[in-house]
Amino acid sequence: MRLFIAAYMDEASHQEVTAVQDKLKKMAQKATYVKPGQLHMTLFFLGDVDPGHVETLKTILDQVPFESGPLHNAGIEIFSRGKDETYVLTAEGPPHLKASYKEMKSRLDANGFRVEKRPFKAHVTLARKVRITPQDKKALIDSLKPFSIRIAKIALVRSVQESRGATHEILYEKPVLV
Repeated sequence: MRLFIAAYMDEASHQEVTAVQDKLKKMAQKATYVKPGQLHMTLFFLGDVDPGHVETLKTILDQVPFESGPLHNAGIEIFSRGKDETYVLTAEGPPHLKASYKEMKSRLDANGFRVEKRPFKAHVTLARKVRITPQDKKALIDSLKPFSIRIAKIALVRSVQESRGATHEILYEKPVLV
């Protein structure tokens, strides 16, 4: 099973993020957009995991407290690979988010799960394979207004690759502390 742990936003935050994605849709000539129902912040990509380890992952999620936030959007970041660009909305959060992230990383490591070594940067992927003019790219970045992002739940998610892209199935979720 291809798994990851994600933070899902509350409805108001989700609407703010989809509004940014909608602006991108109007400006880009081409892109592969993350489906609105699948917008999330990936905390840990776990890759292929034996189904027998799902219960251990649920226990780890239950053991680590996460608070609701708020995080503040820090802008749009663009990752380039050749001609393709991936657009993400970055967010900066309170110290408790980083502390919860570090605690979960430690528990995942202790239980033998492979996690990325690069530093955590909160972000929501909006689209991949984006083609946009330099003028529209600048206009999009300049149009971004500050808003808060609140996390509503943390989830263990299965990603299934299909011909039309990935679909996500939430295997387990827990609300964040308010």
